[in-house]
Amino acid sequence: MTDQIDPHGSWKEEFERIAQDTVTPYYIDINVAFKRAHRLANHATKFVRDAATPFLSHARRELADDILRSVVVLTHAQLEDFLRTMGKTFLPTCDEKALNGVPLLGTTDSGRAEKFFLGRLARHRGKLIDDLIKESVEEYLGRVSFNNGTDIMNFLEQIGLKIREKTREQLPTIDAMTRRRHQIVHRADRIGGELQLVDPGEILNWVEVTRNFMQSLLWSIFLRHYPVNVLKEKFNLVSVDEETGTVSDAEPETDTDIKEPE
Repeated sequence: MTDQIDPHGSWKEEFERIAQDTVTPYYIDINVAFKRAHRLANHATKFVRDAATPFLSHARRELADDILRSVVVLTHAQLEDFLRTMGKTFLPTCDEKALNGVPLLGTTDSGRAEKFFLGRLARHRGKLIDDLIKESVEEYLGRVSFNNGTDIMNFLEQIGLKIREKTREQLPTIDAMTRRRHQIVHRADRIGGELQLVDPGEILNWVEVTRNFMQSLLWSIFLRHYPVNVLKEKFNLVSVDEETGTVSDAEPETDTDIKEPE
């Protein structure tokens, strides 16, 4: 990452290539995951339309509502899986402060980091430190859950991502989705014994906002792989705007934005 691009050459094409190579695997995962949610939502919408037929209305609407409840659960699961994927990539390389929140492999069932005696390391004799950190992170991520926007933001900061304002703005909707998911999973979507109504438009909005939230992290992921100082040196850039995703070389009219993969 210390080699520089020829300032008289086409740095934009090289920048775009590196950006695409970095974020495309994440982008593909997002698209594949949300095809499942959209497929279920489309079936639910069809059943709602069919409910216009009187003798089918009640049964069809109940089925549609249950499908939409499953969409909420799936959407949350996809978000958690995306966060864990980032965690596996970035957390093992984080600093001491970030890793202090990760329990040593095999030392706890609670998922919380605890102090341990030197003897606990005996079972890990022969392992490289990097391998032990990686295994500890994977065990930790297998237990961690994200129940609200605060959990999500704390985790993103823990793994070293710089979060843009456009990403933060979507958290209230993410919070609403996670609360409903908790209600569905732990209370069968009942409050006081009453099954709660399902608003198809609201749930479809949750799906879209969750997808947009994940996609909005692509620029932050790119900067985690290629920090600003590295990009400036490699591409002879004057500025890299961490909020807008705009990069500029010595001539202002050559501004360019990182693009999401096609």
